[in-house]
Amino acid sequence: MEGWTFNLEKVAGSGEDAEPTLVVDAEGGWVGVYDGMGGSGAERSGSEEGGETGARLAAGAARAAVEFAVHAAIDRLDDAFARELGQTLFTALKDLDEIHPARGKIKGRLVRRFPLAFASAAFSATDDAVFYRVVWAGDARIYAWTPKVGLQQLTADDLARPADAFDQLYGDSPLSNCLSAGGFALRTAAAAVPAPTVIIAATDGCFHYLPSPFHFEYLLAETLLAADNFEEWKTFFIKKIAERAGDDASMALCAVGFEHFVALRAAFAERAASLWNNYVKPYADAVKHATGELENDIYRAGPIHVGAELWRRYKPDYSALVPVSEATPLLRSFDFR
Repeated sequence: MEGWTFNLEKVAGSGEDAEPTLVVDAEGGWVGVYDGMGGSGAERSGSEEGGETGARLAAGAARAAVEFAVHAAIDRLDDAFARELGQTLFTALKDLDEIHPARGKIKGRLVRRFPLAFASAAFSATDDAVFYRVVWAGDARIYAWTPKVGLQQLTADDLARPADAFDQLYGDSPLSNCLSAGGFALRTAAAAVPAPTVIIAATDGCFHYLPSPFHFEYLLAETLLAADNFEEWKTFFIKKIAERAGDDASMALCAVGFEHFVALRAAFAERAASLWNNYVKPYADAVKHATGELENDIYRAGPIHVGAELWRRYKPDYSALVPVSEATPLLRSFDFR
């Protein structure tokens, strides 16, 4: 197993994401991302006078809590561990709130202390399958990316107004839940995907500024096929994201069950061609037709209706593992107040 992480600051020195988590061993591993939410109803912390924002402090505290818990019990993929992890996160954020008390009276119920979106996945592999447990709060996401099925979202965004992954790009619903010192609901779900696969944890800066979820998958595929090793893949991917992201972006990625990088790249060649022929090129052609502009940027967004029909075709596989009910994959929610 091998992978990479990155933490791209929109403004150098002012980022509010923590460094992603990537822990692997011979049988499995863990990925996680921590998106400090300085603009989502967060009260400004007194710590900001000293440099770091409350959002950045929250992301860092969450990362430290998660990595402590992971190293203590990386082989546990059960509900009990998810509950314990939630308590560890809540305690870490409450402690942060005590160390950095509010500078004034908190006004309104919508003000959150030290809020962040968080998503993580523990996974273990056999020859035929990758078993995973995802834990999250907010709109950071976990994905599985397989050569035959493509990109599949394994978490469900916590949104005030229900929206699928395409609608959220254009409707931008506020969050109904995220980690914070004032309390939160921690979601968890578990299932399996075929091996080999790529497990991905990403904050919304990675996918929110692209026209559709299939563009995000194609960006993964395009940069993979252009690279000769994992480090080049990471470099190419970051460059593409930096050209488009309107926010901090961070991601952790792990390739599971591939013999080496050349095998990984070869495994996705057919999927990349399918994405281009069935989704990305038709979208680009439709944008040109709708706007009359001869743009060559395949990631340029067009009118919403241009991608809607293509999304309806892409959505069934992409959304098949989104845990939307206490059914399959198994979904649980633990409240901490």
